[in-house]
Amino acid sequence: MSSFAFSADSLFGPLAPAYSLLGRLPFLEHADREQDETRAGVALTAFAVGRLIARWLARGREAGVGIDLPRELEATRARLCELPPADAEVGHLTRIVDALDVAAAATAALGSHLLAYAAYLEQEARLEEALDTVALAARAYGTGIAAGDLAVCALTAGRLNRLLARWEAAAICYEAAEVTGREHGDVVFALRGRLGRGAVARGRGNLPAARAIAEEVQQDAIRSKLPQVQALACADLAAAYSELGMPIEALQADYEAFRLTQDPAQRMRTLGNVGTDLVQLRSYDAARTAFTIVARSDAKTTVRFNALLELMGIEAAVGDRTAFERHRQVAARYRDQMPPSMAVDFLFKTASGLARFGQQSQARAALSEAQAVAEKQGLHAWEFRVEQALRTLGTGMTQPLQAAQATTLPHSTIVRDVAAGLQEYAAASK
Repeated sequence: MSSFAFSADSLFGPLAPAYSLLGRLPFLEHADREQDETRAGVALTAFAVGRLIARWLARGREAGVGIDLPRELEATRARLCELPPADAEVGHLTRIVDALDVAAAATAALGSHLLAYAAYLEQEARLEEALDTVALAARAYGTGIAAGDLAVCALTAGRLNRLLARWEAAAICYEAAEVTGREHGDVVFALRGRLGRGAVARGRGNLPAARAIAEEVQQDAIRSKLPQVQALACADLAAAYSELGMPIEALQADYEAFRLTQDPAQRMRTLGNVGTDLVQLRSYDAARTAFTIVARSDAKTTVRFNALLELMGIEAAVGDRTAFERHRQVAARYRDQMPPSMAVDFLFKTASGLARFGQQSQARAALSEAQAVAEKQGLHAWEFRVEQALRTLGTGMTQPLQAAQATTLPHSTIVRDVAAGLQEYAAASK
């Protein structure tokens, strides 16, 4: 497929009518949920900014839309001036409005500022709003969007769709990134797009395909001397190994990704993966070290949430009921901000702990809720795990909901070396 076939419409669907609320509905929903008056005001202003841009985009195809744009632009600026200037989100919105030229056909600066705002929203686990903003960014670049900008929009939208368990949309976005990179000679974009397709395959439960894609990209990255892409491939390969019941191989691949990764945010995400592998191998002290580092970092909200869930699981596994409940109460406060797969994981780990401490009926209720979410979102791998847990619940097993049984004891050389490396990293990070 030619990259010219890809456009904002092919990635995000047709542009909604200029005066429709549907295109900005996530922002209105956020404003309605927000308890703090100032934060609700910021959310409403974000809605107004997006609506302004949507009308600017529609002015060429809908008669009369562009007439009031200058007046609306000034009204939006005035609204921004009433908000706290030091607020990070207000800063993003101000830069977006300043970059909007109502007389221009398209503006790359506006697209760049919108992408930066989308990254902020993703950091705050506001995935629906982030995806809506990426769509605006892609359209703000116009029909002459550069290949690199298109690929960035496609990769970002692919990741957000994948986190929201929208597999078909994610696959389309990743394909766009891969084909655009390949046709324009950008190996990094091409390989990252291919990795994205592998992640979609994994999410849909096709683990052999996910493993094969990750191995291919890993080798291509080594040949092209692209250590950062190699690190991403190692992380994806580790995820496939883990789902395939190969925990030692998963730990090796994740730790290699951790060693290769230079980007701080990606490094914390990879460290969380290392911790997960150690949990599966029942090396709980080392895993606790990894997750504590991540939970206390300035990583993305979803990454820190995941570390918190894993700490919850560790304390259930070792039988520390007080620590388990403490972590569970904190995690429960963020339930509404969790993407679907993380919400299922939270419920699964909640059930694991409750069953571990003899609360069978509450555990079954949590698993039933997890099953409903997994079925609704098409999370097939999770559906299988939850069904297994429901079957084994109450059969007298000491720890019926452990995510995986260890195939190698924690004193193996690989686990011991990783644990020592984490201790050194933790000491150096203080």
